[in-house]
Amino acid sequence: MLYFRTVSEEILRFISRNARFQIVLLSLSLLESNNCGSNTYKMGHSRQNKWLVWLCFSIAFAMSFSSCKTVEKVFLNSPLRDNNSNKYNPIGIKKKAIKHCEITPFDVENGVLKKKKNTFKIYFDKVGKYYKEEKYHLGHLVEFTTYYFDQFGNLREATKYLLFPEKTVSAVAKFEYDTLGHVVLDHVEQGESWQNKYKEYNEYGDLVHQTKVRHRVDKKGRVRQDSSYSKLEYRYDEKNKIEEKFVYNAKTERLKYRIEYIHNPKGTISEATFSRTGKLRKMIKYEHNEEGQVVKELYLDADLNKDKEYEILYDKRGNQIQKNFILKGFESFGKKSTYNRWGNIVKEEIYDNKTNKLIQVWKYNYYRD
Repeated sequence: MLYFRTVSEEILRFISRNARFQIVLLSLSLLESNNCGSNTYKMGHSRQNKWLVWLCFSIAFAMSFSSCKTVEKVFLNSPLRDNNSNKYNPIGIKKKAIKHCEITPFDVENGVLKKKKNTFKIYFDKVGKYYKEEKYHLGHLVEFTTYYFDQFGNLREATKYLLFPEKTVSAVAKFEYDTLGHVVLDHVEQGESWQNKYKEYNEYGDLVHQTKVRHRVDKKGRVRQDSSYSKLEYRYDEKNKIEEKFVYNAKTERLKYRIEYIHNPKGTISEATFSRTGKLRKMIKYEHNEEGQVVKELYLDADLNKDKEYEILYDKRGNQIQKNFILKGFESFGKKSTYNRWGNIVKEEIYDNKTNKLIQVWKYNYYRD
């Protein structure tokens, strides 16, 4: 009996969350009403119900083609880009809608778009997880990266291959998780060089310790001087918001610098970096709108003089559409972003911070096949 009750609850939850299914049920109920009741009722209402049935099925049919409106975004994160900093241009992809995305960058010369030599393609599986990224040079595939996720949706491994002069493994990233799904080991290797990040969390799932071990070897097999150990420590306030971040040399346990955070109900309002001796190095101040989004970033030097400033604009859906750069009275558009109606980015325009001239354009095209 418990099994049937659980199944019933799941069915009700599915119906309550699926508008198309509700419309189909309404259509079926209207059809049933045409087959039940007195002849007088049928004669008076069958034509009206037929029109309602037609309308409901038409709406359900149309919604089936725009289903990507109602599902979540998937944000890309390439662990093999930018020295494993996990910084990748986030592209909002709708689950079960997009099969692959083509990314084409352009340089702007005298107001004319000139296609760059390198282009990219990203492929998605049926649940919206990216499983392959390809890089093309002058239209020829020169490298690709494959991604493997476990049954819980955690990224387990990413492998980058170079195809010229022959197919070789360029880099590999591997991730280990605890029972709650937190990354506890982030490992990247490239040839004889490698980097490990060991992470620890508190009972609330907040990162409290991270130790990075990096080992770099040059082409002659020599260990470079920049091979280093670093250790991060995070502290949180009583509201579970980050309060301080400490950066240590893991070999000597000596403090390098610390960052102090101040919050208000809308979010972080300042971020101050101090030296080992407690001297202020720099500060970032943030302003938020009513929705809690950051609308201004103000960068100050050690003497609290304004260094630079960013002004951030959003559309009505909450997508960041512009980040203006301001320096000593000069203002640049910085970066403008354009999104389609499903929230996927379709174009980025990048402006020179010194001249405010458009210098690069990135275009994103999405395909369902």
